[in-house]
Amino acid sequence: MMKFLMVIIFMSISSMLMNYFFIQLMLMLLMYFFYVYVNSICIDFFSLIYLSLGVDSISYILLVLLLFMSFLIMLASLSSLNLDFHNKNFMFYFMFLIISLIFVFISLNLFMFYLFFELSLIPMFFLVLGWGYQYDRLEAGFYMFIYTFMFSLPLLMCLSMMDLMNLSMNICLKNLENLSYMYMYVFMNLAFLVKLPIYLLHLWLPKAHVEASVGGSMILASVMLKLGSYGILRFMMMFMNLYNLYSLCLVVLSLLGSLFTSLVCLRQMDLKILVAYSSIVHMGVLLSGMIMLKSMGILGGMIIMISHGLCSSGMFVLVNFLYERLMSRNMFMIKGMVLIFPYLTMLWFLISVNNMSSPPSLSLFGEYFLLLVIGLKSFKLIIIVSFILFFSACYSIFFYSYSQYGEVNLNLYMIKFISLRENLILIMHLIPLNLMFLNLFIFI
Repeated sequence: MMKFLMVIIFMSISSMLMNYFFIQLMLMLLMYFFYVYVNSICIDFFSLIYLSLGVDSISYILLVLLLFMSFLIMLASLSSLNLDFHNKNFMFYFMFLIISLIFVFISLNLFMFYLFFELSLIPMFFLVLGWGYQYDRLEAGFYMFIYTFMFSLPLLMCLSMMDLMNLSMNICLKNLENLSYMYMYVFMNLAFLVKLPIYLLHLWLPKAHVEASVGGSMILASVMLKLGSYGILRFMMMFMNLYNLYSLCLVVLSLLGSLFTSLVCLRQMDLKILVAYSSIVHMGVLLSGMIMLKSMGILGGMIIMISHGLCSSGMFVLVNFLYERLMSRNMFMIKGMVLIFPYLTMLWFLISVNNMSSPPSLSLFGEYFLLLVIGLKSFKLIIIVSFILFFSACYSIFFYSYSQYGEVNLNLYMIKFISLRENLILIMHLIPLNLMFLNLFIFI
């Protein structure tokens, strides 16, 4: 396995020096995917790759999402990337981020998990700082860095305390059910809730999305937001008793946060901020169902992770297509797109339909499972979830109709049409979103 990892590192370094970075990246990712697939059929629970590295069904599906989105992100970034020195730096940071995320998903040691969990923040910080669109990108980068780093330091302290108490550092640990570990439960949850993020800990996310390039927004929405839910899933087994006692408080907090955020979405005129707040809504519903400690809730959470990763990334791609042509994301400026891009309007409609969880979208089944689990916990919570889903449909329709219809600006007739590459990116988002429901067994 170490030889295999050395091949990955060597290919990532050599890709900085050659003109065939895109081909080399795909070869590396496909090779890693094949290797993990071969190992994943050997052991029922964890497929051990090497000592403290392994995969199970949860990490495997997120690895597939990461590799698939890496391909789409490189396609989306080709329009703004030339192989000069500055843009090779972008490729280096992106490669650094991908490798860090791979090790987050395959780490079985808690310290190794924490190391790569925090290491993934560094390239993301530089991607926002170096390739953002506005002058406020410095502020956005520091918001993201300070929020995530400040809440992650207590997690490091908890892991150090566990090591001093001679507790196992294996991620499958299940012996922290005593109430005396309450402080560990709180600190570890905070570290992951910021990454998710939930309402009240979310201020860094809209700023980071607005200032990031299209590639940065895609990787942030599709994979990096899933680090929070993935971490909670991994640490959930350690605090089974505490989650049973206090899960209702966290569920109410996350659902109320999603409800408030969905109302905020209805007031947004900036398309990118609207999509960013939409992610907070979906993550709140995901968290509320997942921490119920029911297998159906975890299944629904996994489905929402994949569907949101694809749908939110596709929405950022659509917004970027218009921004590259109009240099604006304001809904007052971009009206009547149906008269100029009728084909793009159809794709915009399909993405919006998936965002509101209409059939036959993948997210429909995820929200159905989450709704069942939340209803079994307390029927009163169904009322809050119903309002969240209603307002989610409202702002999805608002996202579509306000930008596609209305009186068109005469200057817009001179803009260039959607290229084949851009069509391919959108179609590659929509195919799994609308066809994966045919085989939900891949999430089990």
